[in-house]
Amino acid sequence: VTDPDRVRAVEATGLLDTPSEPAYDRIVAMAADALSAPGASISLIDKDRQFLKSAVGFGPEEERPREIPLEAGMCRHTVALGEPLLVEDARLDEKFMNHPGVLDKTFISYLGIPLVDDGGHAVGTLCVWDAEPRQWTTGHVQVLKDIAWMVRERIFE
Repeated sequence: VTDPDRVRAVEATGLLDTPSEPAYDRIVAMAADALSAPGASISLIDKDRQFLKSAVGFGPEEERPREIPLEAGMCRHTVALGEPLLVEDARLDEKFMNHPGVLDKTFISYLGIPLVDDGGHAVGTLCVWDAEPRQWTTGHVQVLKDIAWMVRERIFE
């Protein structure tokens, strides 16, 4: 995730450190509703943090974090992978079982879709999560990919 070209692509979106916007908030709410997930976000992955452009599932909006350290989120793994990341029960996955979000029971299951620019750089994710194990189906992945395309069109229009 520290590739300089990728980081420049994130900066080129012009979205880092910007306030929430109703259009992105509607998309995030739609993703959570479509997959019956208590949490969802559109995140940009900078070189040392995860900036939450929009999110639901963190409590009241005034308490919602705007950014979290890279190691506290799951989205950096989706960006590094460059393709959808499905985690059904992170407590059973050696890669994630000691992750801070798993230990505090925020991210037991996770589904993330990378947001990729025209140059092939994953700048962030659209993701959903649950505090319970979930079996993510190909239908879930397709729905989230379709919604992620809407985010991509908005970011890179």
